[in-house]
Amino acid sequence: MKASISFAELQNIIASQTKVGDKISFEAIGPKTIRVTYKLGFVPLHVDLTIENVIGSDLYLSYSGKQLIDMVLPLAQKNPALSFIEKRTDDGVIVHLAQIEQAKAVLEKIDVRTVSVLADALEVDGAFKN
Repeated sequence: MKASISFAELQNIIASQTKVGDKISFEAIGPKTIRVTYKLGFVPLHVDLTIENVIGSDLYLSYSGKQLIDMVLPLAQKNPALSFIEKRTDDGVIVHLAQIEQAKAVLEKIDVRTVSVLADALEVDGAFKN
């Protein structure tokens, strides 16, 4: 079974959790990589997030664009609404999908196998839980 979430929907989820949703945009870079751009005034800051693995309901990402991550992660760690993002010891983060209200109901019914990047969306491939 495959399902997708458009970049616009993803931006809406972020906007509902933070005050920066309208300053963030997404762009597909490759089948496993998405570019996140945050507009700080007139200066766009980029980070490329690469999907490494999905274990249970945890999405493991590596990143390049350390400047934006170094700015955002400390803010995310102070915001309880973003507690689903965990910094790894290397250049990576873990997104605990089951802690995102909009994803929780889906993850209770589906085992996620892979997450891929489409032209304007993220695609999840999974199977119904028994």
